[in-house]
Amino acid sequence: MRAGAPARDLAGTYAIATTGTCAVPSGTMTLRQQDFLFEGTHGESLVLFGAVGDERIYAVSNEQRYARITDVPGQAPGIEVPDQPSDLFEAELPAEGAPLSFRSITRGTCSFTLTKGE
Repeated sequence: MRAGAPARDLAGTYAIATTGTCAVPSGTMTLRQQDFLFEGTHGESLVLFGAVGDERIYAVSNEQRYARITDVPGQAPGIEVPDQPSDLFEAELPAEGAPLSFRSITRGTCSFTLTKGE
Protein backbone atom coordinates (compact mmCIF):
# COMPACT_ATOMS: atom_id res chain seq x y z
CA MET A 1 0.00 0.00 0.00
CA ARG A 2 1.06 3.55 -0.59
CA ALA A 3 1.84 5.62 2.45
CA GLY A 4 -0.01 8.93 2.48
CA ALA A 5 -1.19 8.95 -1.15
CA PRO A 6 -4.61 7.79 -2.36
CA ALA A 7 -4.76 4.63 -4.43
CA ARG A 8 -5.74 4.79 -8.10
CA ASP A 9 -9.41 5.59 -8.52
CA LEU A 10 -11.41 2.51 -9.60
CA ALA A 11 -14.85 4.03 -8.99
CA GLY A 12 -17.45 3.40 -11.68
CA THR A 13 -19.91 0.90 -13.09
CA TYR A 14 -18.61 -2.50 -14.18
CA ALA A 15 -19.99 -5.53 -16.00
CA ILE A 16 -19.44 -8.72 -13.96
CA ALA A 17 -18.41 -12.03 -15.54
CA THR A 18 -18.08 -14.96 -13.08
CA THR A 19 -16.53 -18.41 -13.36
CA GLY A 20 -17.21 -21.19 -10.86
CA THR A 21 -19.37 -21.08 -7.73
CA CYS A 22 -19.47 -17.45 -6.63
CA ALA A 23 -21.32 -15.30 -4.14
CA VAL A 24 -20.64 -12.46 -6.60
CA PRO A 25 -23.72 -12.01 -8.83
CA SER A 26 -23.70 -11.62 -12.60
CA GLY A 27 -24.84 -8.34 -14.11
CA THR A 28 -23.39 -5.00 -13.10
CA MET A 29 -21.58 -3.69 -10.06
CA THR A 30 -20.94 -0.13 -8.93
CA LEU A 31 -17.61 0.49 -7.20
CA ARG A 32 -17.33 3.42 -4.82
CA GLN A 33 -13.89 4.31 -3.51
CA GLN A 34 -12.50 6.53 -0.80
CA ASP A 35 -8.69 6.62 -0.64
CA PHE A 36 -7.54 2.97 -0.47
CA LEU A 37 -10.91 1.50 0.48
CA PHE A 38 -13.71 0.52 -1.87
CA GLU A 39 -17.08 -1.18 -1.85
CA GLY A 40 -18.96 -2.86 -4.66
CA THR A 41 -22.74 -2.86 -4.83
CA HIS A 42 -25.19 -4.73 -7.05
CA GLY A 43 -28.46 -2.81 -6.94
CA GLU A 44 -28.96 -1.98 -3.28
CA SER A 45 -26.87 -4.91 -1.99
CA LEU A 46 -23.27 -4.68 -0.79
CA VAL A 47 -21.44 -7.45 -2.68
CA LEU A 48 -17.83 -6.90 -1.71
CA PHE A 49 -15.45 -4.51 -0.03
CA GLY A 50 -11.70 -4.19 -0.03
CA ALA A 51 -8.54 -2.16 -0.51
CA VAL A 52 -6.45 -1.01 -3.46
CA GLY A 53 -2.66 -1.10 -3.25
CA ASP A 54 0.17 -0.16 -5.60
CA GLU A 55 0.16 -3.50 -7.43
CA ARG A 56 -2.71 -5.59 -6.04
CA ILE A 57 -6.35 -5.29 -5.07
CA TYR A 58 -7.88 -7.36 -2.25
CA ALA A 59 -11.62 -7.85 -1.77
CA VAL A 60 -13.85 -9.74 0.66
CA SER A 61 -17.23 -11.02 -0.51
CA ASN A 62 -20.15 -9.85 1.57
CA GLU A 63 -22.15 -13.05 1.50
CA GLN A 64 -25.62 -13.55 2.82
CA ARG A 65 -25.26 -14.45 6.49
CA TYR A 66 -28.44 -16.51 6.68
CA ALA A 67 -29.93 -18.94 4.22
CA ARG A 68 -33.51 -19.34 5.32
CA ILE A 69 -35.80 -18.48 8.19
CA THR A 70 -38.45 -21.04 9.06
CA ASP A 71 -41.53 -20.17 11.04
CA VAL A 72 -43.59 -23.17 12.15
CA PRO A 73 -46.68 -22.42 14.27
CA GLY A 74 -46.13 -23.49 17.86
CA GLN A 75 -42.33 -23.63 17.49
CA ALA A 76 -39.54 -21.11 17.81
CA PRO A 77 -38.44 -19.60 14.48
CA GLY A 78 -35.39 -21.27 13.01
CA ILE A 79 -32.56 -19.67 11.04
CA GLU A 80 -30.27 -21.71 8.81
CA VAL A 81 -26.81 -20.13 8.83
CA PRO A 82 -24.16 -20.94 6.21
CA ASP A 83 -21.04 -22.47 7.72
CA GLN A 84 -18.72 -20.99 5.09
CA PRO A 85 -16.59 -17.94 5.85
CA SER A 86 -16.60 -15.03 3.42
CA ASP A 87 -14.33 -15.45 0.40
CA LEU A 88 -11.14 -13.41 -0.04
CA PHE A 89 -10.18 -12.36 -3.57
CA GLU A 90 -7.09 -10.81 -5.09
CA ALA A 91 -6.34 -9.17 -8.41
CA GLU A 92 -3.32 -7.54 -9.98
CA LEU A 93 -3.83 -3.82 -10.47
CA PRO A 94 -4.01 -3.65 -14.27
CA ALA A 95 -3.24 -0.81 -16.64
CA GLU A 96 -5.71 2.08 -16.55
CA GLY A 97 -9.02 1.01 -18.15
CA ALA A 98 -8.15 -2.72 -18.34
CA PRO A 99 -10.53 -5.29 -16.75
CA LEU A 100 -10.04 -6.25 -13.09
CA SER A 101 -9.57 -10.04 -12.86
CA PHE A 102 -10.17 -11.38 -9.34
CA ARG A 103 -9.51 -14.93 -8.15
CA SER A 104 -10.46 -16.57 -4.88
CA ILE A 105 -7.50 -17.13 -2.57
CA THR A 106 -9.49 -18.85 0.20
CA ARG A 107 -11.94 -21.29 -1.41
CA GLY A 108 -10.55 -21.41 -4.94
CA THR A 109 -14.02 -22.03 -6.38
CA CYS A 110 -14.64 -18.64 -7.96
CA SER A 111 -13.09 -16.03 -10.16
CA PHE A 112 -14.68 -12.95 -11.66
CA THR A 113 -13.80 -10.13 -14.00
CA LEU A 114 -15.03 -6.56 -13.77
CA THR A 115 -15.04 -4.64 -17.06
CA LYS A 116 -15.65 -0.92 -16.73
CA GLY A 117 -18.55 0.56 -18.67
CA GLU A 118 -18.27 3.73 -20.72
